[in-house]
Amino acid sequence: MAYTDKVQRFIDDPLCGFTAEQLQERVSGELAKVALAHEPEDFLIEKFCQDYGHSEADARSLFEDVKKFLFLGSIVAASPAPSYWIDQMWHAFILFTKDYADFCNKVGGFIHHRPLPQTSEAQPPLDPTLTLMTAAYGPLSEQHWPAPMGAFGIMDCKAGV
Repeated sequence: MAYTDKVQRFIDDPLCGFTAEQLQERVSGELAKVALAHEPEDFLIEKFCQDYGHSEADARSLFEDVKKFLFLGSIVAASPAPSYWIDQMWHAFILFTKDYADFCNKVGGFIHHRPLPQTSEAQPPLDPTLTLMTAAYGPLSEQHWPAPMGAFGIMDCKAGV
């Protein structure tokens, strides 16, 4: 498949010009600490468990990975693609609009969720996202990553887009 220039740049440089050490520094800085400390609404976790059959502990762990994914997407010059479970929790989070907006404000602006077909030339494959997430955060949860891409894939995971 021929990708857009933006997607091809992400494929060619999944760390988006950063070193792993620079990414780790960014995801452990003050802005990251504030954003990643954001606690989910209890009802979000309860509803996710009810809708998808996850345990409360797994839903909370998944929420932590979603925050990491969204935060990282807000600081790099690329649009990472979520795994299936990251995408499902992101969908659930978005439905709690005030809480979601509060989180987005902590990372610098509202993070839009703009799905595309997985076959779109604007849709990055999952591998660069896995490389980026691992460089920033270390080993990823096998329950949440790697997994198939979300139902459609995501064009943008960027704050303020």
